[in-house]
Amino acid sequence: MGEDAADFARAIPILPSVDMSVTRSFYRDRLGFTVIGPESVNHLIVRRDEMELHFWLCDDPKLPEVSSCYIRGGQIAALHAPNTANGASSPSATWRCGRGAW
Repeated sequence: MGEDAADFARAIPILPSVDMSVTRSFYRDRLGFTVIGPESVNHLIVRRDEMELHFWLCDDPKLPEVSSCYIRGGQIAALHAPNTANGASSPSATWRCGRGAW
């Protein structure tokens, strides 16, 4: 990064998942994210363009149901498009990737 380049601070959500395999498949295969970083059974990092999400393994199925992440910006339509093509009929159907897997 050059001296003139801006180095903006970023907040990256760390979301709970009760099933990393389901979470990984949903974000990679359905939403087009790339799995980055070292994968483990306890932690997952995915990225799509400038969006980066981290997940941690939890054993409480209620926790992912009450956790959230707000994504804002011009990439929302592109993020939603593959789900519409896959038959998701509403935004809530889009984000339900499995029992408590976020």
